[in-house]
Amino acid sequence: MPSLRRFPLALALFLSVMSCSHNDPPPPEKALIRFRHTTDLPSLSGLERYGDHYFAIGDDHPYLLSLDNEGILLHRWPLTGLPATFTLPKAEKPDLEAITLATGPEGPRLLLFGSGSLSPRRDVLYAVDPEDPTRQEVFPLTGFYALLRQKTGSTPDQWNIEAASVAGNDLILLNRGLNQVIRLDISAFWNYLLQPDTLLPVSHTTIRLPALNGIPCAFSGACRQTGTDHLLFTAAAEDTPNWIEDGPVAGSLIGALHVPPSGPVSLLWWRHWEGPSALPPFKAESIAPAPGNNPTSPDYLLVTDSDGGPSEWIGLTLQPAND
Repeated sequence: MPSLRRFPLALALFLSVMSCSHNDPPPPEKALIRFRHTTDLPSLSGLERYGDHYFAIGDDHPYLLSLDNEGILLHRWPLTGLPATFTLPKAEKPDLEAITLATGPEGPRLLLFGSGSLSPRRDVLYAVDPEDPTRQEVFPLTGFYALLRQKTGSTPDQWNIEAASVAGNDLILLNRGLNQVIRLDISAFWNYLLQPDTLLPVSHTTIRLPALNGIPCAFSGACRQTGTDHLLFTAAAEDTPNWIEDGPVAGSLIGALHVPPSGPVSLLWWRHWEGPSALPPFKAESIAPAPGNNPTSPDYLLVTDSDGGPSEWIGLTLQPAND
């Protein structure tokens, strides 16, 4: 398996301070960790806010989880076709890494994507009714992922879907393998799931990110930045020769992508974590908006993947310049 690419830090630093258009909010001066505590749940990989709670997935969990604002488990629902066990062995797990809320033909649905890093076992999509999570549809994604690899020039060993989001009429998928932002019309995606011979236009952009201690950062999570056409992302530096084996983590960071209604996606900025709780380094795995119900609330919540150990629940504030 080829080694992961290492991107020059100087180029990444240049990209991180790219000018924003006059309509864009300015980049934050700091990404402050407000609090950080351990949960009772291992290997959380995706987080999506829904109403007054959060839905979460784990890359080796056979359940969809519901969590409160403190990261405490409220409920869990078995996922169709998976054994009712606490965690799944690496060879058997669907490796659910990405979760987002999208409107489908029958209303809102949580989309849970397998990473595709080990085909066909991890080529799967769960479409779940957020109002009744026992209502689940399962779609095989082997053909879909093969089509995306063809259109993006990716090989199977460069394929690892880590995050998903919806921007306007588009579904956004982040491929950690090559730091690709893949964009397709959400209506066309639903049509393709039901009729795989349907035409599916796809665009993609490759984003260059920095390295931490010589280890390249790669996408791990994403969510929309409220009130903007920006997509916030997390990226982690994990020293591994492939996307199946875990490795030592040098740390992670946060950044933002500009996702205009049309035209290419671009990198706006990235920041290291700051604050007393920023150390020791952690592997940020997903991000979602925080409730923001009082002035001391964080802006966003992060979950970490400690590769089998307890995940952390982290509050994050993006502090504007001159605050």
